[in-house]
Amino acid sequence: MQQVKSFFKRHRAILALLAADTIIFFGINPRSASSLVLMLGLLLAVGTIYALMGMFLGVLESLVPVLHVKSRKIKVLLTLVIAFLVGLQSVGQLTAKDVIAIIPFLVVGYFYLMYPDKQSPTEDHK
Repeated sequence: MQQVKSFFKRHRAILALLAADTIIFFGINPRSASSLVLMLGLLLAVGTIYALMGMFLGVLESLVPVLHVKSRKIKVLLTLVIAFLVGLQSVGQLTAKDVIAIIPFLVVGYFYLMYPDKQSPTEDHK
């Protein structure tokens, strides 16, 4: 019982996002809803994807310690790519060309993530 309480306490935000997603996506007819409600649903989905990426990368960080340094950048990049694909698919515009067009974006994103951050000068280097 204590493990169940611990799980709910740690993942309270993600469970709330999943509940809100369920209400939005199963309770609203997209053909008759206003575009504002659809944008709210996409933003909610982006938040959920970001939170789930955090959980997923948290598991991967225990296996690959190097990811800890870049995990925030990786989360943002993966969330943007998935949100872009979901957004295109939801308006019926996702094609194989779009998926292929994302590949250069991912390559540039990979090199951006692996490029070392600029370090602020320390006392030793002055």
